[in-house]
Amino acid sequence: MSAAPFFWSTPLKYCRWAAREKPALFWSVVIGAAGPLAMPIGPPIRRWLGDVDPAPIPVTYPGTFRMCLLASVGDSFWDANSSVSLQTDKLHGMV
Repeated sequence: MSAAPFFWSTPLKYCRWAAREKPALFWSVVIGAAGPLAMPIGPPIRRWLGDVDPAPIPVTYPGTFRMCLLASVGDSFWDANSSVSLQTDKLHGMV
């Protein structure tokens, strides 16, 4: 038999032995077990300390849907924008 006590017969004694004889393994298990335990506990503590959730990322930023809506307006919309761009070209030539 090994000198290490069995975990299931005396878990606290085994934890004391592991912390003393194999600290890297012991603390990696402790920190690894703390992660899932912190998931339900962390957000309320974070809000209590004053941290707020960030605004959601916009998923409808101008893309194909908006271009479809603009295209459905008609040709008058595109003609108006093209005339505006021509006027700005004239201004750049004057300066």
